Amino acid sequence: MDHITVPLLATVTLKSRPLNPHSLAISCDAELAVAADDSVHILLPEFPVPTEDPDLIRARQRKGADDENDEDADSDGYQTKQYHTYRTQFATSKKPDPRANLNLFESAGIRFPPSESSEEPQQQQPYYGVGKSLPTGWGSAISQTVSLAWSPTGLGYNLRPVLAILLTNGSIVVCGQDPAAVVADGGEGVKTFDAWRLLWAVGDTYPLPDRKARGGSHLPRDKIMAFSWAHEIAPGRALLAYRSHREDLAILRVDFFESDRFKGRPSPWAWRVEEVARFKNDGPHPPIDVMHPDFVPHGSAFGLKWSPWLLEGDKRISILAHHARSYVGFRRITVPVNWERGQRVSVTVEEFDLLGICVNLRPESFVEWEDAIWTVGDKKICRGVIATPFEAKPFRIVVNAPAPAREALPTHPTHVCKTTYPEDCMSSNPITGLIIYPPENGSDHSSGPYYSLVRMSAIGSNTNWFQENKPLLPTETLADDDHQQDQDATASSSSSSCMPQWAEIIANTVNQSIPKALASRRHHDSDSEGGDEEDGVGQAELGDIDAEGEEDDEEDDEFDFDDLDENTELVNPWRVRIWDLAAWPGGGMTAVLMSQHSTLGPETKIRTKVLFAPCSRRKKGVDHGGGGGGGGDAAVTTVRRLTTEARMWEWMYGGGPPVPGTVTSGDEVVMPQDLALREAIKPVIEAQRCLFCQGVLSDTGRYSVCEMKHSFATCSATGLAILAPGISRACGVCGRRCLTVSKIREAAEKQGVSLDDSRSFGEACGICGGKFIA
Repeated sequence: MDHITVPLLATVTLKSRPLNPHSLAISCDAELAVAADDSVHILLPEFPVPTEDPDLIRARQRKGADDENDEDADSDGYQTKQYHTYRTQFATSKKPDPRANLNLFESAGIRFPPSESSEEPQQQQPYYGVGKSLPTGWGSAISQTVSLAWSPTGLGYNLRPVLAILLTNGSIVVCGQDPAAVVADGGEGVKTFDAWRLLWAVGDTYPLPDRKARGGSHLPRDKIMAFSWAHEIAPGRALLAYRSHREDLAILRVDFFESDRFKGRPSPWAWRVEEVARFKNDGPHPPIDVMHPDFVPHGSAFGLKWSPWLLEGDKRISILAHHARSYVGFRRITVPVNWERGQRVSVTVEEFDLLGICVNLRPESFVEWEDAIWTVGDKKICRGVIATPFEAKPFRIVVNAPAPAREALPTHPTHVCKTTYPEDCMSSNPITGLIIYPPENGSDHSSGPYYSLVRMSAIGSNTNWFQENKPLLPTETLADDDHQQDQDATASSSSSSCMPQWAEIIANTVNQSIPKALASRRHHDSDSEGGDEEDGVGQAELGDIDAEGEEDDEEDDEFDFDDLDENTELVNPWRVRIWDLAAWPGGGMTAVLMSQHSTLGPETKIRTKVLFAPCSRRKKGVDHGGGGGGGGDAAVTTVRRLTTEARMWEWMYGGGPPVPGTVTSGDEVVMPQDLALREAIKPVIEAQRCLFCQGVLSDTGRYSVCEMKHSFATCSATGLAILAPGISRACGVCGRRCLTVSKIREAAEKQGVSLDDSRSFGEACGICGGKFIA
């Protein structure tokens, strides 16, 4: 593997700033989405390829060279930076256009509502919005970004996830790769955003097709306040839940399938989105008027979260955590296991909450679930954490408990359960991000899950902006076995060996101090210069207050540091706001979204940074949890299924094992689902001939070569030689190519080989299992 060059993991700087916390989203394939005030940044990962494939390397180098010149080049004069090559920014500040759902009506065979299909330009049509209140108190734009989340794996085109974005106009817009806009790959195998489109939308004035509704259109005119994707179900199938301004909880069924209505089109793929359930988000506490003396603001755009799916017999069971006034409810939802792609499905929602917890919730409270299910006797238990957001409160729930016959809690005012006002807590610094680690083998199911959290403000005088209750791993202990470290690693910890890399950088930044006289001089000089430098005093690199270069060094030389004594007043020139904390699917790496601010004066530029913390201390043979063991009589099963892209990311930065078929050219293993296909199409492979000399082709792995050394790329799914351009797709991980499904069927039919229409093939790379680019 010495011929593999892993991209450099460098800090990502964005010239924008979000409106809300929880603005960093990581997909199942390590794709990064960062919210700004009126746009969304999308950054795609880059994976190393063997140097024996020069065409793919040159194509990626050309793409990277257009974006940024890398001073830290390798011996060949080029080294890629992760998340710096394939990135774009999508604007969300657009007027809602109901015609975005026109494709949904076409796939359902229903006429689009005439009032919504007017040919009059949308800019000239009046827009009155929906809901009963302003998104903010300042009359902000109608389409600012509130929150965002990636769908589970396998939902979109080429099994890739799609991105859902909640806007202040009360709608959710879903963006991703549109198969109708995909251009045939010319052979370079380079990722692009050319085919990214607004696929469909819900809420606001966006109608959904419904044959049972009058006119075939379902338009509840909901102003959506929060939403959440359910965990992975199956390729092309997902559930989406949202909360409306009427305190309704709606569940949508989302399908992506090959439609018979679109068979004559260049792409037969179609979306189907329909509402399958709706129930009230009522808690036990009656609503009170805003003028009531005990009224406390509540409500959160992050107050919905699905638990992992429990497979029990012929059904899947999940718990939907939802927030109401001083209340967190847990509603059980069931779907059948045999949900056929593109077919209707029955979604069962129980009448009452399975569990209810009275707790004071302030704005921006949220819930996180542990991605595991514990088995204790006959009980299936899920655990999680409620962020109020000033405190982290662990909870546990029995997923397969008997159905409740009445409400989880009787109706009562908040003063009865003492949740009108928050309890006395140690911090007034709200939690803006929380991740839960996979359970450790031998851990106790009765205790809460292991987690790390970050709080909004990090300054030199507070020490609780980073906390975790995870004990140290064997590889994280110091060389001196007798030295004991505190399990609660905070920014004030005497040893930073147990802190993530990004936490160390932030701690070093906010703990810097300089004499007050020098600070005032720097502030005055920065104002006189106008702040036009690329990295001025207000925007220096983290941990480097002298980012302006030699001029600062000269100023420091003029300052007489020998005159300093113990009575000299020092100031902290930096403070940091932490917007979110996120972890990659494999758990071997974390990242924070933060912005650095000067404490010396006003800012001249707006920027945010994404800081990473790779897990370089993980070693082979060390169990990091997530297996099948547990403490005592309990067994734990992790639910998350890592994609090839996620496993590749873990190998690069999280200390995970190599992924077969990606890091070397000699470890090719055909995917099990493609073995039967190769056997069925074997006569077609033997009948193929070289286009130039009509010689017999021999499969050598990545290429098929004839006796005259003419080479053709080999289809990773079938083993067929690819004899023409524009009929194949490239894997985004290993770079190998695969024929399109239509070409595989065409080649088989020419040789009289029939393929079962119900058989799923060609959806992923046949060697590494990675997803295709186009």
